Amino acid sequence: MTDNAYHLVLVPLTSGIFFLPPEKFSAYVFFGLMAPSFPRFYKMRMGAYLGGLSEIMSEPMANVIRNQGGEIITNSKVTQLINENNEVKGVITRAGEYRAKQTVLATEIYAAQNLVKRSNIEHECFNNFLNLKTMSAVSLQIDLDEPSMPYDRTTFGAGTAMASFAEQSRTTFRHVPGRLSVILSPASKFIDMDQGEI
Repeated sequence: MTDNAYHLVLVPLTSGIFFLPPEKFSAYVFFGLMAPSFPRFYKMRMGAYLGGLSEIMSEPMANVIRNQGGEIITNSKVTQLINENNEVKGVITRAGEYRAKQTVLATEIYAAQNLVKRSNIEHECFNNFLNLKTMSAVSLQIDLDEPSMPYDRTTFGAGTAMASFAEQSRTTFRHVPGRLSVILSPASKFIDMDQGEI
């Protein structure tokens, strides 16, 4: 691979997809993802959700739960899992305690690890999970008065701090006139900056 191919193609792709430069993971990970596309490489596209995640993912699931008689509670941060004899029996929030026959912990890995640790759950099934390393990502969303680009598509910013960026007002964020979403790289450079500095 030439230096140009490495810096103009591989680094932007891995930073935009995995939030990491290529030297931080095995080539098997990258090529395992890309290999099925190679025979049709000229047709390969990067896409975006056709709406906000709440609208297209969370709300449909919430509606099924409501239709089955369940209740959805939002804006109530879970502070701890209810641990009884190393079995999760529900959650504790700032607003109160909620018990359930089944508890699904659906959040980012780092937050889930902290909840399990904070709840003093000791079970061998959590060993591998608690040892998973997390990786940081820094993204920037800018609401605009009009679209920043003529099309909603992902663009890789080779050689820049913008690993990838996309206008998303026609697809994911239709409620705003313009929305530029940017993934910054390397995340370690930006993770401790305040919003103004970024």
